[in-house]
Amino acid sequence: MTLPPDFAKHLDVHSPTWKIIKLWLEDKKEVKTNLLIAADTHDKSNQIRGSLQFINEILALEKAATSSDGR
Repeated sequence: MTLPPDFAKHLDVHSPTWKIIKLWLEDKKEVKTNLLIAADTHDKSNQIRGSLQFINEILALEKAATSSDGR
């Protein structure tokens, strides 16, 4: 299965499921940010930055979904 280029418009970011996922991601983001601050090696900080980037990409889907449907 291939995702269409505008797949974000098919996401229901107003659903209770999305709201729970978003809360979970925001919590993980806070934890990862605190871990990044305390990271003791360059490799560990890069790993945490990668996790944060992925979290931010998922959270950005909400903006993409709402801008494409006009809500």
